[in-house]
Amino acid sequence: MKNIQLLSLVISFLLSPLAYSQNFEFPTLTKQELEDSSKEFLANFTHTSVSGASSLGSIWGVEAGIIGGITDAPKTGKLIQRADSDSDIDKLPHIGLLGRVTVPFGLTFEASLIPNIELDDAEFSQMSLGAQWNFFSLPLVDFAAKAHYSSGSIDFSQTIEGDGNGKIEYDHKTYGLMAMASATALIVEPYAGLGFVKGKSTMDFTASAGNDLFNFTSGRSASVDETSSHIVLGAQVSLLILNFGLEYSNMFDTSRYTGKFSLSF
Repeated sequence: MKNIQLLSLVISFLLSPLAYSQNFEFPTLTKQELEDSSKEFLANFTHTSVSGASSLGSIWGVEAGIIGGITDAPKTGKLIQRADSDSDIDKLPHIGLLGRVTVPFGLTFEASLIPNIELDDAEFSQMSLGAQWNFFSLPLVDFAAKAHYSSGSIDFSQTIEGDGNGKIEYDHKTYGLMAMASATALIVEPYAGLGFVKGKSTMDFTASAGNDLFNFTSGRSASVDETSSHIVLGAQVSLLILNFGLEYSNMFDTSRYTGKFSLSF
């Protein structure tokens, strides 16, 4: 129990400087502004394990660790600054507990999870899954196909103009397919991936009366559907059972940077 509480505090510390707190507020949104923000959030929540195309072992393997990083979010930052002139947010954080298991026939199953975390007047959660098939290998090169799914949410309280106190629920789901290739050079495994990803963002809000969050609909809920190419470039360093990884990815016209520390057996 103490380990779980300590991990929760560490995660809260990592997320809190990036304004998942009372300072995270949206102004009245146009349809285009909602679409622009949704792309950045969808990119932030899309699944990654910061791993190449190789399996964890010739037959079996297990990996456990933590991933985390930042996603460029200049358009979301401008919206938040319009609601709060003191805000200087231009990045979104992502973090997750990572688990991977390789089973026979070159199959590797992945999961990344952050349970519901409360930060001031905000709540944050994230979950993603992946399945990878290492379908062809040479002594120094591996090829794989990966399918993935992710779900993330941030809920926060804010004052909605004309409505008093309100609450916004911002939910995101993505899924996609990717072809990957990686090479083994001593302890380093550089890799690349190319695929597509589809996503849906839904913003709901509750308030005492009226609708002053969206200027393009009279409803209190709005959704955005997006499809994008998905490019990944990264490298993993393996030292006995220790693994360190860095990855750049681009989807929904948004750049994301993610690191990994893990143990594998």
